[in-house]
Amino acid sequence: MSLSQFKNPALYLALSAFFLPIKPAPVNLFLVAALITLLLQSEVLQRLKYALLHPISLSAFALLAYLLLTIAWPESTWEEAQGYISKYARFALLPFIALMASRDEDRIAVFDAFSLGVAVSVAASIALQLGWLPGEGSTYFKMYLTHNFFIVMAAAYAVWRIERSWGLWPVGVRVSFLALCAVCFYNFLFMVEGRSGWVAMACIPLVLAARRTGFKGVLGTVLVLAALSWALYEWVPFVHARIGSAILEAQQFMNGQAVSVDTSNGRRLNFWMCSLEAIQAAPWFGHGMGGFGPAIEPCAQRVGLWVFDNPHNQYLLFAVQGGLMALLLYAVFAFNVARAGSPHKTTLLCILVAYLVLNGLNSFHYDFAEGVFFLYAIGLMAFADLNKESKT
Repeated sequence: MSLSQFKNPALYLALSAFFLPIKPAPVNLFLVAALITLLLQSEVLQRLKYALLHPISLSAFALLAYLLLTIAWPESTWEEAQGYISKYARFALLPFIALMASRDEDRIAVFDAFSLGVAVSVAASIALQLGWLPGEGSTYFKMYLTHNFFIVMAAAYAVWRIERSWGLWPVGVRVSFLALCAVCFYNFLFMVEGRSGWVAMACIPLVLAARRTGFKGVLGTVLVLAALSWALYEWVPFVHARIGSAILEAQQFMNGQAVSVDTSNGRRLNFWMCSLEAIQAAPWFGHGMGGFGPAIEPCAQRVGLWVFDNPHNQYLLFAVQGGLMALLLYAVFAFNVARAGSPHKTTLLCILVAYLVLNGLNSFHYDFAEGVFFLYAIGLMAFADLNKESKT
C-alpha cells in the first residue's frame, strides 16, 4: 500500500465497518482514526461546509438539538440522560462520514469490508454450532438479532453489487459469490433465531418491486412472500417453533398472565404498554431525554417489571422522551434521506425501509452496532452527490 492510501480516511472507515458485525472496540478505534485522518486534510473545511448544510445533516441536527433540549424538562435528570446522549450524539457524525469516502470506489470498499465481516460472523456461527469453537448458542460474536439483521443489510448491498458487477466477474467468482450467499441464507433462516431479521429480509423484494413495477408488483410480491412464509411455517420446524412461541407469548400477555413478564415477547409487549401509558401523560413534548425511567416506573412496578431504559421500539422511546415533536423531527429526517439523489438509491431505500420497519420492533438508534451501521449507510449512500455540489 502507498503512503497516500494510509492518508485516506476511507481505509480506516472500511476497517471500522469490517468489525461492526464482530467486536465494538475496533469499530470505535478505526472510526476515530478515520475522523482524525479526515480533519488533517487541507481541503476538508471547504467540503465540510456543504456536508453540514445538506438537508439530511440539518434535519439530523434538528432532531439531536431537540432531544438535548428535552434534558431541561422538569422530569428529566442529568443522571438518566447521560445513558442516551452518546447514542443520539452519533447523528452528528453523519456529515463527517459522508466526507470520509468521497469516491465511489471508496464507498464500495467500505461496504465490501462490512460484508466480509458479516461472512466472518456467519462462518463463526456455523463453526460454533459444529463444535469447532468454544461456547454455547447460535452466534459467536453478536446477539442473534444483530447477527441476522446484518445478514439482511449485506444482502441489500449484494443485490446492488450483483447488478453493478455481475457481467465483469469471471465464472469462478460468480459461483463463489452465489455459494457464499447460499451459506449465509441457510445460516440466517435455519440456524439462527431472529424473527426481526426475517421481517427485515422481506423489505428488500418489496422495495425492489415498488421501484421497478409499482403497485401491482408490490401486491404480487406480498402474495409471494405470504405463500413463502406459510410454507416455511408449515414445513420448517425451526421457523414453526419461533413463530409459535411468539403467538403463545402474545396470547399470554393479552390474557394478563403473570408469566408474560418472563417471556421474550411478553416482556416486550409490557414494555410497549408502559411506554404508551407514559406517552399519554405527556403526548406533545414528552418527559425529557432523562425522564424515561420515572415516566414508565409506575406502570413497570404495577406489572412486575424493573425500571427499564429501552422499550425495544425506537418510536416509543422517542415519543416518551420528546413526544410527538420528536417523532415529527425523525419523520422529516427519514423523508430527507428517502428523497436524496443517489446512484445507490435502491440499496439506500432497502436499508432505510428495513430500519423504519424494524424500529417498530427494536430501538436501532439506541443499540450500538445497528446505530453505527445506519450512519455508515446513510452517510455513504444518501450523500453520494455531495462532491458534485461542493465543486460547483
